[in-house]
Amino acid sequence: YFQKDGKWFARETNTMPQWAGSCWYYFRFLDPKNEQAAFSPELDEDWMPVDLYVGGAEHAVLHLLYARFWHQVLFDLGYTKHPEPFQKLVHQGMILGSDGEKMSKSRGNVVNPDDIVD
Repeated sequence: YFQKDGKWFARETNTMPQWAGSCWYYFRFLDPKNEQAAFSPELDEDWMPVDLYVGGAEHAVLHLLYARFWHQVLFDLGYTKHPEPFQKLVHQGMILGSDGEKMSKSRGNVVNPDDIVD
């Protein structure tokens, strides 16, 4: 909080979506103990790009959108030699309820797996 002209204001400090931090994790996995840089160019060369990304519909859309954006920023700045972060995407689809809508407890259309699996 801060005060200006006798009024109190709350400063918004969380201005970047959480996706921004989670969208370059694959780089940090390359070099998690490096205290000088996010990752070394040698490990980027050896291990990138990721050969297979598996994700669901909603996760893949949002995460891949942000991951590709931040990867492009790092590529444009010269931190990685690879223009794309992932070579291949496998999308496993979405399970729908009996009404054809996304399965959700709030919609009341969930199916208990115990009822259909022996």
